[in-house]
Amino acid sequence: MKRALTIAAAFALLGACEITPEGEVRGDARLDAATHNAFAAWAFDLPFAAGSVYVVAPREGEMVTFKLVPCRDGTRICGGSPHGPAGHLRRGADFYEVRGAYPGRDFYLSPNGDGYLRRGNTDLPLAWATEAPLDASSLRATGRTP
Repeated sequence: MKRALTIAAAFALLGACEITPEGEVRGDARLDAATHNAFAAWAFDLPFAAGSVYVVAPREGEMVTFKLVPCRDGTRICGGSPHGPAGHLRRGADFYEVRGAYPGRDFYLSPNGDGYLRRGNTDLPLAWATEAPLDASSLRATGRTP
C-alpha cells in the first residue's frame, strides 16, 4: 500500500510540472524553439557549423554518399562542390532541411549526426559527419608537410 501511495504521489508531482501558476494544464510542455536550438548548439555537433557535411544513406541495398557544401558566400548549400547545384537551407525546430542541392532529394539533418533523406514519398535513414579540416599538426604526424 505504501508503494502504491508513493507512486501516486510521484505521478501527481510530475503532473504539477504541466500546470501553469493559474492552475491550468499547459498545452505544450516542450521547450520553445529558441531554447531547444540553443541547447542543441551547446550539446551537439550541428550541420555546417564547421563547413561541409558528408551524408551516407541506403539506396537499393547499397550505401551512397553525398557532399553538402556551404556556397555562395554562405547563403546556399551546394551539392558535391561549391560549384554544384545550389540548394536552400532552412532550420526547423528539430532538423536542418536542405532542398535543391541534389535534385529529387531533400535532406533532414538533426544535431549529432543522424536524420533522414526524402526521395519522392520515401524517407530513408541517414548519417552525416562534418568534413574534418586538416591542420598542420595532423599532416606532420603523417610525415607530410602543408
